[in-house]
Amino acid sequence: MSGGSEKYKNLFDKIDQLTKNDPEFRKELWKRYGEGDVVEKIKNIEKYLGLDFSLDKIDSIIDYSYIEDEYVRCQLISDNREMLRFRYGTRNHKIDFLEFCRYAHMQAEMLVNYYFDKEYNGDIEKIVECLKKNNPKARFSGYETKVSSISYITKCIAIKNIFSFDWLKGIDLDNLAAARNIQSHRSTDTFQIDLSYREKIKSSNLPLNYEKDDFVIKKIKEDDTLKNIYETKYNNEEYKNYKIHLWISKQPYDSVIEALRILSEKISAKVLDMDEIKAFEKKEEEISHGYDIKEDGAFIDEWTVTEVSALEQCDKNILREVVTTVSELETGISACFYLKKGGRFYIPMDRDAKVGIGDVLDMDKIKIKTLEKRGEKISRVSYDIKEVKTASIDECAEIDNDEKWKVVAIKHLETPEDVKRAEWCQGKFGLSLKVYLKAGGYFFIGVSSHSSITKATIIDWDNFDLLFLEKGKESINRLCLRGEISLDE
Repeated sequence: MSGGSEKYKNLFDKIDQLTKNDPEFRKELWKRYGEGDVVEKIKNIEKYLGLDFSLDKIDSIIDYSYIEDEYVRCQLISDNREMLRFRYGTRNHKIDFLEFCRYAHMQAEMLVNYYFDKEYNGDIEKIVECLKKNNPKARFSGYETKVSSISYITKCIAIKNIFSFDWLKGIDLDNLAAARNIQSHRSTDTFQIDLSYREKIKSSNLPLNYEKDDFVIKKIKEDDTLKNIYETKYNNEEYKNYKIHLWISKQPYDSVIEALRILSEKISAKVLDMDEIKAFEKKEEEISHGYDIKEDGAFIDEWTVTEVSALEQCDKNILREVVTTVSELETGISACFYLKKGGRFYIPMDRDAKVGIGDVLDMDKIKIKTLEKRGEKISRVSYDIKEVKTASIDECAEIDNDEKWKVVAIKHLETPEDVKRAEWCQGKFGLSLKVYLKAGGYFFIGVSSHSSITKATIIDWDNFDLLFLEKGKESINRLCLRGEISLDE
Protein backbone atom coordinates (compact mmCIF):
# COMPACT_ATOMS: atom_id res chain seq x y z
CA MET A 1 0.00 0.00 0.00
CA SER A 2 1.39 3.46 -0.92
CA GLY A 3 2.15 6.02 1.78
CA GLY A 4 -0.75 8.23 0.70
CA SER A 5 -3.28 5.39 0.81
CA GLU A 6 -2.04 4.28 4.22
CA LYS A 7 -2.34 7.84 5.50
CA TYR A 8 -5.97 8.12 4.35
CA LYS A 9 -6.78 4.70 5.77
CA ASN A 10 -5.43 5.76 9.16
CA LEU A 11 -7.39 9.00 8.92
CA PHE A 12 -10.70 7.24 8.16
CA ASP A 13 -10.05 4.70 10.90
CA LYS A 14 -9.59 7.60 13.33
CA ILE A 15 -12.82 9.24 12.08
CA ASP A 16 -14.69 5.95 12.55
CA GLN A 17 -13.39 5.66 16.11
CA LEU A 18 -14.27 9.24 17.03
CA THR A 19 -17.73 8.90 15.42
CA LYS A 20 -18.51 5.84 17.52
CA ASN A 21 -17.12 7.15 20.83
CA ASP A 22 -17.57 10.93 20.74
CA PRO A 23 -21.16 12.24 20.28
CA GLU A 24 -19.94 15.84 19.99
CA PHE A 25 -17.55 14.93 17.19
CA ARG A 26 -20.32 13.01 15.39
CA LYS A 27 -22.64 16.01 15.70
CA GLU A 28 -20.01 18.40 14.34
CA LEU A 29 -19.19 16.01 11.49
CA TRP A 30 -22.84 15.92 10.35
CA LYS A 31 -23.00 19.69 10.68
CA ARG A 32 -20.07 20.16 8.30
CA TYR A 33 -20.69 17.33 5.85
CA GLY A 34 -24.44 17.24 6.33
CA GLU A 35 -26.89 14.47 5.68
CA GLY A 36 -28.25 16.24 2.65
CA ASP A 37 -24.76 16.46 1.25
CA VAL A 38 -23.98 12.74 1.44
CA VAL A 39 -26.96 10.51 2.25
CA GLU A 40 -29.40 12.33 -0.04
CA LYS A 41 -26.91 12.15 -2.88
CA ILE A 42 -26.60 8.41 -2.34
CA LYS A 43 -30.39 8.09 -2.34
CA ASN A 44 -30.59 10.13 -5.53
CA ILE A 45 -28.00 7.88 -7.16
CA GLU A 46 -29.97 4.80 -6.12
CA LYS A 47 -33.17 6.29 -7.51
CA TYR A 48 -31.47 7.37 -10.75
CA LEU A 49 -30.06 3.88 -11.29
CA GLY A 50 -33.40 2.30 -10.41
CA LEU A 51 -31.90 0.23 -7.60
CA ASP A 52 -34.45 -1.66 -5.55
CA PHE A 53 -32.86 -4.35 -3.45
CA SER A 54 -36.21 -5.56 -2.06
CA LEU A 55 -37.23 -6.54 -5.60
CA ASP A 56 -33.81 -7.63 -6.84
CA LYS A 57 -33.42 -10.26 -4.14
CA ILE A 58 -36.79 -12.01 -4.70
CA ASP A 59 -37.51 -14.51 -7.45
CA SER A 60 -41.05 -13.50 -8.40
CA ILE A 61 -44.45 -12.88 -6.84
CA ILE A 62 -45.71 -15.52 -9.29
CA ASP A 63 -44.40 -19.07 -8.97
CA TYR A 64 -42.45 -20.00 -12.11
CA SER A 65 -40.37 -22.72 -10.43
CA TYR A 66 -42.18 -25.49 -12.34
CA ILE A 67 -40.73 -24.36 -15.68
CA GLU A 68 -37.86 -26.64 -16.63
CA ASP A 69 -36.37 -24.45 -19.38
CA GLU A 70 -33.89 -22.26 -17.50
CA TYR A 71 -33.91 -19.46 -20.08
CA VAL A 72 -37.72 -19.22 -20.06
CA ARG A 73 -37.89 -19.39 -16.26
CA CYS A 74 -35.22 -16.71 -15.72
CA GLN A 75 -36.80 -14.44 -18.35
CA LEU A 76 -40.22 -14.72 -16.70
CA ILE A 77 -38.76 -13.89 -13.30
CA SER A 78 -36.84 -10.93 -14.76
CA ASP A 79 -39.94 -9.57 -16.53
CA ASN A 80 -41.95 -10.03 -13.34
CA ARG A 81 -39.45 -7.91 -11.38
CA GLU A 82 -39.48 -5.23 -14.06
CA MET A 83 -43.29 -5.22 -14.06
CA LEU A 84 -43.29 -4.60 -10.29
CA ARG A 85 -40.84 -1.71 -10.61
CA PHE A 86 -43.33 0.09 -12.84
CA ARG A 87 -46.08 -0.89 -10.41
CA TYR A 88 -44.36 0.74 -7.42
CA GLY A 89 -42.40 3.45 -9.18
CA THR A 90 -38.87 2.18 -8.56
CA ARG A 91 -37.85 2.52 -12.19
CA ASN A 92 -37.83 5.81 -14.16
CA HIS A 93 -38.98 7.59 -10.97
CA LYS A 94 -42.71 7.04 -11.56
CA ILE A 95 -45.53 4.51 -11.61
CA ASP A 96 -46.39 3.69 -15.22
CA PHE A 97 -49.35 1.44 -16.03
CA LEU A 98 -48.56 1.05 -19.74
CA GLU A 99 -44.98 -0.02 -19.01
CA PHE A 100 -46.39 -2.35 -16.35
CA CYS A 101 -48.68 -3.86 -19.00
CA ARG A 102 -45.79 -4.29 -21.42
CA TYR A 103 -43.91 -6.55 -19.03
CA ALA A 104 -47.10 -8.33 -17.95
CA HIS A 105 -47.84 -9.04 -21.61
CA MET A 106 -44.33 -10.44 -22.10
CA GLN A 107 -44.96 -12.92 -19.28
CA ALA A 108 -48.43 -13.88 -20.54
CA GLU A 109 -47.23 -14.57 -24.08
CA MET A 110 -44.15 -16.48 -22.93
CA LEU A 111 -46.34 -18.62 -20.64
CA VAL A 112 -48.79 -19.37 -23.45
CA ASN A 113 -45.97 -20.23 -25.87
CA TYR A 114 -44.35 -22.46 -23.25
CA TYR A 115 -47.61 -24.33 -22.67
CA PHE A 116 -48.24 -25.10 -26.35
CA ASP A 117 -44.62 -26.09 -26.99
CA LYS A 118 -44.65 -28.34 -23.94
CA GLU A 119 -48.07 -29.86 -24.68
CA TYR A 120 -47.29 -30.68 -28.33
CA ASN A 121 -43.47 -31.00 -28.24
CA GLY A 122 -43.15 -28.03 -30.61
CA ASP A 123 -45.19 -29.72 -33.36
CA ILE A 124 -46.60 -26.65 -35.10
CA GLU A 125 -49.24 -28.64 -37.02
CA LYS A 126 -50.70 -30.05 -33.79
CA ILE A 127 -50.52 -26.61 -32.15
CA VAL A 128 -52.42 -25.00 -35.04
CA GLU A 129 -54.99 -27.82 -34.94
CA CYS A 130 -55.54 -27.18 -31.22
CA LEU A 131 -55.86 -23.43 -31.79
CA LYS A 132 -58.45 -23.96 -34.53
CA LYS A 133 -60.45 -26.25 -32.26
CA ASN A 134 -60.46 -23.80 -29.34
CA ASN A 135 -60.65 -20.59 -31.42
CA PRO A 136 -62.75 -21.41 -34.53
CA LYS A 137 -62.65 -17.82 -35.81
CA ALA A 138 -58.84 -17.74 -35.92
CA ARG A 139 -57.19 -17.46 -39.33
CA PHE A 140 -53.83 -18.92 -40.28
CA SER A 141 -51.55 -18.34 -43.27
CA GLY A 142 -50.37 -21.93 -43.49
CA TYR A 143 -46.77 -20.77 -43.24
CA GLU A 144 -46.49 -20.82 -39.44
CA THR A 145 -43.21 -22.45 -38.38
CA LYS A 146 -43.31 -22.01 -34.61
CA VAL A 147 -45.78 -20.99 -31.93
CA SER A 148 -44.19 -17.57 -31.41
CA SER A 149 -45.08 -16.62 -35.01
CA ILE A 150 -48.81 -16.88 -34.21
CA SER A 151 -50.56 -13.76 -32.90
CA TYR A 152 -50.93 -13.46 -29.13
CA ILE A 153 -54.67 -12.77 -29.25
CA THR A 154 -55.27 -15.97 -31.28
CA LYS A 155 -53.44 -18.02 -28.67
CA CYS A 156 -55.01 -16.09 -25.80
CA ILE A 157 -58.60 -16.83 -26.91
CA ALA A 158 -57.73 -20.51 -27.28
CA ILE A 159 -56.00 -20.77 -23.90
CA LYS A 160 -58.98 -19.15 -22.17
CA ASN A 161 -61.26 -21.80 -23.66
CA ILE A 162 -58.88 -24.64 -22.85
CA PHE A 163 -58.68 -23.63 -19.19
CA SER A 164 -62.24 -22.27 -18.83
CA PHE A 165 -60.84 -18.90 -17.79
CA ASP A 166 -62.93 -16.50 -15.73
CA TRP A 167 -64.50 -13.89 -18.03
CA LEU A 168 -63.15 -10.82 -16.20
CA LYS A 169 -59.62 -12.22 -15.82
CA GLY A 170 -59.75 -13.17 -19.49
CA ILE A 171 -60.45 -9.53 -20.39
CA ASP A 172 -57.30 -8.51 -18.51
CA LEU A 173 -55.22 -10.94 -20.60
CA ASP A 174 -56.82 -9.66 -23.83
CA ASN A 175 -56.26 -6.00 -22.97
CA LEU A 176 -52.58 -6.50 -22.21
CA ALA A 177 -51.89 -6.82 -25.93
CA ALA A 178 -53.75 -3.57 -26.74
CA ALA A 179 -51.98 -1.71 -23.91
CA ARG A 180 -48.64 -3.08 -25.09
CA ASN A 181 -49.32 -1.79 -28.62
CA ILE A 182 -50.23 1.66 -27.31
CA GLN A 183 -47.08 1.76 -25.18
CA SER A 184 -44.85 0.60 -28.05
CA HIS A 185 -46.07 3.35 -30.41
CA ARG A 186 -46.34 6.27 -28.01
CA SER A 187 -43.86 9.10 -27.65
CA THR A 188 -43.04 10.41 -24.19
CA ASP A 189 -46.26 11.48 -22.42
CA THR A 190 -48.21 11.77 -25.69
CA PHE A 191 -50.86 9.14 -24.95
CA GLN A 192 -54.12 10.69 -23.79
CA ILE A 193 -57.04 8.70 -22.43
CA ASP A 194 -60.21 9.52 -24.38
CA LEU A 195 -63.49 8.64 -22.63
CA SER A 196 -65.75 10.91 -24.66
CA TYR A 197 -67.64 7.87 -26.00
CA ARG A 198 -69.13 7.50 -22.52
CA GLU A 199 -71.75 10.15 -23.38
CA LYS A 200 -73.03 8.01 -26.26
CA ILE A 201 -73.29 5.04 -23.93
CA LYS A 202 -75.25 7.03 -21.35
CA SER A 203 -77.75 8.20 -23.96
CA SER A 204 -78.17 4.78 -25.59
CA ASN A 205 -81.08 3.64 -23.33
CA LEU A 206 -79.39 0.21 -23.19
CA PRO A 207 -78.66 -1.61 -19.88
CA LEU A 208 -75.59 -0.04 -18.22
CA ASN A 209 -73.33 -1.10 -15.37
CA TYR A 210 -73.25 0.50 -11.92
CA GLU A 211 -70.68 3.13 -12.94
CA LYS A 212 -72.76 4.05 -16.04
CA ASP A 213 -69.64 3.82 -18.19
CA ASP A 214 -70.27 0.56 -20.08
CA PHE A 215 -72.98 -1.73 -21.40
CA VAL A 216 -74.17 -4.87 -19.62
CA ILE A 217 -73.77 -7.18 -22.61
CA LYS A 218 -75.38 -10.18 -20.93
CA LYS A 219 -78.68 -8.35 -20.41
CA ILE A 220 -78.57 -6.85 -23.89
CA LYS A 221 -78.19 -10.26 -25.54
CA GLU A 222 -81.24 -11.58 -23.67
CA ASP A 223 -83.49 -9.17 -25.62
CA ASP A 224 -83.49 -9.40 -29.43
CA THR A 225 -84.49 -5.73 -29.86
CA LEU A 226 -81.75 -4.47 -27.57
CA LYS A 227 -79.26 -6.83 -29.16
CA ASN A 228 -80.07 -5.49 -32.62
CA ILE A 229 -79.62 -1.87 -31.46
CA TYR A 230 -76.29 -2.73 -29.86
CA GLU A 231 -74.98 -4.65 -32.88
CA THR A 232 -75.98 -2.03 -35.45
CA LYS A 233 -75.11 1.19 -33.57
CA TYR A 234 -72.51 0.48 -30.89
CA ASN A 235 -70.56 -2.70 -31.53
CA ASN A 236 -67.88 -0.98 -33.63
CA GLU A 237 -64.21 0.03 -33.54
CA GLU A 238 -65.00 3.30 -31.76
CA TYR A 239 -66.60 1.39 -28.89
CA LYS A 240 -63.76 -1.16 -28.78
CA ASN A 241 -61.18 1.63 -28.53
CA TYR A 242 -63.22 3.24 -25.77
CA LYS A 243 -63.22 -0.06 -23.88
CA ILE A 244 -59.42 -0.17 -23.96
CA HIS A 245 -59.13 3.45 -22.81
CA LEU A 246 -61.65 2.82 -20.04
CA TRP A 247 -59.68 -0.21 -18.85
CA ILE A 248 -56.40 1.74 -18.89
CA SER A 249 -58.00 4.64 -17.02
CA LYS A 250 -58.91 2.29 -14.13
CA GLN A 251 -55.33 0.97 -13.95
CA PRO A 252 -56.25 -2.50 -12.62
CA TYR A 253 -52.76 -3.44 -11.39
CA ASP A 254 -53.87 -6.07 -8.90
CA SER A 255 -56.37 -7.62 -11.29
CA VAL A 256 -53.68 -8.05 -13.98
CA ILE A 257 -51.28 -9.64 -11.49
CA GLU A 258 -54.03 -12.02 -10.36
CA ALA A 259 -54.82 -12.93 -13.99
CA LEU A 260 -51.14 -13.76 -14.58
CA ARG A 261 -51.04 -15.81 -11.38
CA ILE A 262 -54.13 -17.80 -12.38
CA LEU A 263 -52.74 -18.38 -15.89
CA SER A 264 -49.44 -19.62 -14.43
CA GLU A 265 -51.19 -21.89 -11.92
CA LYS A 266 -53.37 -23.46 -14.61
CA ILE A 267 -50.38 -24.05 -16.88
CA SER A 268 -48.36 -25.34 -13.91
CA ALA A 269 -51.05 -27.90 -13.05
CA LYS A 270 -51.26 -29.02 -16.68
CA VAL A 271 -47.47 -29.22 -17.11
CA LEU A 272 -47.00 -31.20 -13.89
CA ASP A 273 -49.77 -33.57 -14.93
CA MET A 274 -48.15 -33.97 -18.36
CA ASP A 275 -44.82 -34.80 -16.71
CA GLU A 276 -46.50 -37.35 -14.43
CA ILE A 277 -48.34 -38.92 -17.35
CA LYS A 278 -45.20 -39.09 -19.49
CA ALA A 279 -43.28 -40.72 -16.65
CA PHE A 280 -46.16 -43.15 -16.09
CA GLU A 281 -46.45 -43.97 -19.80
CA LYS A 282 -42.70 -44.48 -20.07
CA LYS A 283 -42.80 -46.96 -17.22
CA GLU A 284 -45.88 -48.65 -18.68
CA GLU A 285 -44.09 -48.93 -22.01
CA GLU A 286 -41.12 -50.56 -20.31
CA ILE A 287 -43.44 -52.97 -18.54
CA SER A 288 -45.29 -53.71 -21.77
CA HIS A 289 -41.99 -54.47 -23.48
CA GLY A 290 -41.27 -56.87 -20.67
CA TYR A 291 -44.01 -59.14 -22.00
CA ASP A 292 -42.62 -59.18 -25.54
CA ILE A 293 -40.37 -62.16 -26.19
CA LYS A 294 -37.39 -62.15 -28.52
CA GLU A 295 -36.59 -65.08 -30.78
CA ASP A 296 -34.18 -66.46 -28.19
CA GLY A 297 -36.97 -66.44 -25.58
CA ALA A 298 -35.47 -63.65 -23.42
CA PHE A 299 -37.62 -60.83 -22.00
CA ILE A 300 -36.89 -57.39 -23.40
CA ASP A 301 -35.65 -54.94 -20.74
CA GLU A 302 -35.55 -57.74 -18.17
CA TRP A 303 -39.13 -57.42 -16.78
CA THR A 304 -40.06 -60.84 -15.44
CA VAL A 305 -43.27 -62.24 -13.99
CA THR A 306 -42.13 -63.70 -10.65
CA GLU A 307 -45.44 -64.60 -9.00
CA VAL A 308 -49.13 -65.02 -9.76
CA SER A 309 -51.43 -65.48 -6.77
CA ALA A 310 -55.16 -65.48 -6.05
CA LEU A 311 -56.70 -63.35 -3.30
CA GLU A 312 -56.49 -65.00 0.10
CA GLN A 313 -59.70 -65.46 2.07
CA CYS A 314 -58.44 -62.98 4.67
CA ASP A 315 -58.09 -60.40 1.86
CA LYS A 316 -61.62 -61.05 0.64
CA ASN A 317 -62.98 -60.66 4.17
CA ILE A 318 -61.83 -57.03 4.43
CA LEU A 319 -62.98 -56.08 0.92
CA ARG A 320 -66.44 -54.82 0.10
CA GLU A 321 -66.13 -54.71 -3.68
CA VAL A 322 -63.63 -54.45 -6.54
CA VAL A 323 -64.61 -52.18 -9.45
CA THR A 324 -62.61 -51.18 -12.52
CA THR A 325 -62.16 -47.48 -13.09
CA VAL A 326 -60.04 -45.00 -15.03
CA SER A 327 -56.56 -44.83 -13.52
CA GLU A 328 -55.71 -41.70 -11.57
CA LEU A 329 -53.57 -40.45 -14.48
CA GLU A 330 -56.30 -41.41 -16.96
CA THR A 331 -53.85 -43.52 -18.99
CA GLY A 332 -55.45 -46.92 -18.51
CA ILE A 333 -57.73 -49.04 -16.31
CA SER A 334 -57.16 -49.77 -12.64
CA ALA A 335 -58.95 -52.01 -10.17
CA CYS A 336 -60.31 -50.07 -7.21
CA PHE A 337 -60.44 -52.19 -4.04
CA TYR A 338 -63.10 -50.82 -1.65
CA LEU A 339 -62.56 -51.73 2.01
CA LYS A 340 -65.47 -52.62 4.28
CA LYS A 341 -64.19 -50.25 6.97
CA GLY A 342 -63.88 -47.40 4.49
CA GLY A 343 -61.09 -46.28 2.21
CA ARG A 344 -59.81 -47.74 -1.02
CA PHE A 345 -56.64 -48.53 -2.94
CA TYR A 346 -55.82 -49.04 -6.61
CA ILE A 347 -53.81 -51.61 -8.58
CA PRO A 348 -53.44 -51.20 -12.37
CA MET A 349 -55.05 -53.87 -14.51
CA ASP A 350 -52.88 -56.21 -16.53
CA ARG A 351 -52.76 -55.15 -20.18
CA ASP A 352 -54.34 -58.46 -21.27
CA ALA A 353 -57.26 -58.27 -18.80
CA LYS A 354 -60.57 -58.46 -20.65
CA VAL A 355 -62.42 -55.77 -18.71
CA GLY A 356 -64.00 -52.38 -19.29
CA ILE A 357 -64.61 -49.38 -17.04
CA GLY A 358 -67.22 -49.87 -14.34
CA ASP A 359 -66.95 -53.68 -14.26
CA VAL A 360 -67.52 -55.35 -10.88
CA LEU A 361 -64.89 -58.07 -10.55
CA ASP A 362 -65.49 -61.47 -9.01
CA MET A 363 -62.94 -61.72 -6.18
CA ASP A 364 -62.59 -65.47 -6.80
CA LYS A 365 -61.40 -64.77 -10.35
CA ILE A 366 -58.85 -62.05 -9.46
CA LYS A 367 -55.16 -62.87 -9.58
CA ILE A 368 -52.34 -60.54 -8.53
CA LYS A 369 -49.37 -60.68 -10.88
CA THR A 370 -45.95 -59.55 -9.57
CA LEU A 371 -43.21 -58.42 -11.96
CA GLU A 372 -39.59 -57.59 -11.17
CA LYS A 373 -36.72 -55.78 -12.89
CA ARG A 374 -33.36 -55.05 -11.26
CA GLY A 375 -34.84 -55.16 -7.76
CA GLU A 376 -37.91 -53.11 -8.64
CA LYS A 377 -41.32 -54.73 -8.07
CA ILE A 378 -44.72 -53.82 -9.47
CA SER A 379 -48.15 -55.44 -9.29
CA ARG A 380 -50.91 -55.91 -11.84
CA VAL A 381 -54.42 -57.34 -11.58
CA SER A 382 -54.97 -60.29 -13.91
CA TYR A 383 -58.54 -61.19 -14.83
CA ASP A 384 -58.91 -63.75 -17.56
CA ILE A 385 -62.68 -64.35 -17.46
CA LYS A 386 -64.29 -62.43 -20.32
CA GLU A 387 -67.77 -62.38 -18.84
CA VAL A 388 -67.94 -59.89 -15.98
CA LYS A 389 -70.82 -58.19 -14.26
CA THR A 390 -71.12 -54.64 -15.58
CA ALA A 391 -72.04 -52.11 -12.92
CA SER A 392 -74.92 -49.86 -13.82
CA ILE A 393 -74.71 -46.11 -13.32
CA ASP A 394 -76.81 -46.41 -10.18
CA GLU A 395 -74.57 -49.15 -8.77
CA CYS A 396 -71.45 -47.10 -9.43
CA ALA A 397 -73.01 -44.04 -7.83
CA GLU A 398 -74.02 -46.12 -4.82
CA ILE A 399 -70.37 -46.70 -3.99
CA ASP A 400 -69.94 -43.02 -3.12
CA ASN A 401 -73.42 -41.54 -2.89
CA ASP A 402 -75.60 -44.17 -1.21
CA GLU A 403 -78.38 -42.47 0.77
CA LYS A 404 -77.64 -44.87 3.65
CA TRP A 405 -74.48 -42.90 4.45
CA LYS A 406 -74.98 -40.73 7.53
CA VAL A 407 -73.04 -37.56 8.41
CA VAL A 408 -71.60 -38.19 11.90
CA ALA A 409 -69.16 -35.26 12.17
CA ILE A 410 -68.21 -32.03 10.38
CA LYS A 411 -64.83 -30.31 10.52
CA HIS A 412 -64.20 -26.71 9.40
CA LEU A 413 -61.10 -26.78 7.21
CA GLU A 414 -58.19 -24.33 7.33
CA THR A 415 -55.35 -23.82 4.86
CA PRO A 416 -53.06 -26.85 5.43
CA GLU A 417 -49.33 -26.15 5.76
CA ASP A 418 -48.23 -29.34 3.99
CA VAL A 419 -50.25 -28.73 0.80
CA LYS A 420 -48.58 -27.26 -2.28
CA ARG A 421 -51.67 -26.78 -4.45
CA ALA A 422 -55.03 -28.35 -5.33
CA GLU A 423 -57.31 -28.62 -8.35
CA TRP A 424 -60.74 -30.02 -9.26
CA CYS A 425 -60.89 -33.31 -11.16
CA GLN A 426 -63.96 -34.83 -12.78
CA GLY A 427 -63.88 -38.59 -12.25
CA LYS A 428 -66.29 -41.40 -13.01
CA PHE A 429 -68.03 -41.11 -9.65
CA GLY A 430 -68.22 -37.32 -9.58
CA LEU A 431 -66.11 -34.31 -8.73
CA SER A 432 -63.02 -34.64 -6.52
CA LEU A 433 -60.35 -32.31 -5.19
CA LYS A 434 -56.85 -33.47 -6.15
CA VAL A 435 -54.44 -32.29 -3.43
CA TYR A 436 -50.69 -32.09 -4.11
CA LEU A 437 -48.37 -32.31 -1.08
CA LYS A 438 -45.19 -30.26 -0.64
CA ALA A 439 -43.33 -33.44 0.27
CA GLY A 440 -44.44 -35.05 -3.00
CA GLY A 441 -47.41 -37.18 -4.02
CA TYR A 442 -51.11 -36.37 -3.92
CA PHE A 443 -54.47 -37.64 -2.76
CA PHE A 444 -58.15 -37.11 -3.59
CA ILE A 445 -61.10 -35.84 -1.55
CA GLY A 446 -64.51 -36.55 -3.06
CA VAL A 447 -67.17 -33.83 -3.21
CA SER A 448 -70.49 -34.62 -1.54
CA SER A 449 -73.28 -35.35 -4.00
CA HIS A 450 -75.42 -32.90 -1.97
CA SER A 451 -72.93 -30.02 -2.35
CA SER A 452 -73.20 -27.18 -4.87
CA ILE A 453 -69.44 -27.24 -5.49
CA THR A 454 -68.51 -27.23 -9.19
CA LYS A 455 -65.25 -27.13 -11.16
CA ALA A 456 -65.65 -23.33 -11.25
CA THR A 457 -65.65 -23.07 -7.43
CA ILE A 458 -62.62 -21.16 -6.13
CA ILE A 459 -60.42 -23.41 -4.00
CA ASP A 460 -60.43 -21.63 -0.64
CA TRP A 461 -59.81 -24.04 2.24
CA ASP A 462 -61.39 -21.68 4.76
CA ASN A 463 -64.64 -21.95 2.81
CA PHE A 464 -64.85 -25.77 2.98
CA ASP A 465 -66.19 -28.33 5.46
CA LEU A 466 -64.96 -31.92 5.67
CA LEU A 467 -67.79 -34.39 6.23
CA PHE A 468 -67.30 -37.67 8.10
CA LEU A 469 -69.88 -40.23 6.92
CA GLU A 470 -70.60 -43.72 8.17
CA LYS A 471 -72.68 -46.66 6.97
CA GLY A 472 -72.52 -49.64 9.29
CA LYS A 473 -68.82 -50.21 10.00
CA GLU A 474 -67.69 -48.29 6.92
CA SER A 475 -66.59 -44.65 6.89
CA ILE A 476 -65.70 -42.11 4.20
CA ASN A 477 -64.92 -38.37 3.91
CA ARG A 478 -66.54 -35.86 1.60
CA LEU A 479 -66.14 -32.14 0.88
CA CYS A 480 -68.79 -29.40 0.88
CA LEU A 481 -69.02 -25.63 1.23
CA ARG A 482 -68.86 -24.30 4.79
CA GLY A 483 -72.25 -24.47 6.47
CA GLU A 484 -73.84 -26.07 3.40
CA ILE A 485 -74.59 -29.41 5.12
CA SER A 486 -75.48 -29.94 8.77
CA LEU A 487 -75.46 -33.01 11.01
CA ASP A 488 -79.24 -33.11 10.81
CA GLU A 489 -78.94 -33.84 7.07
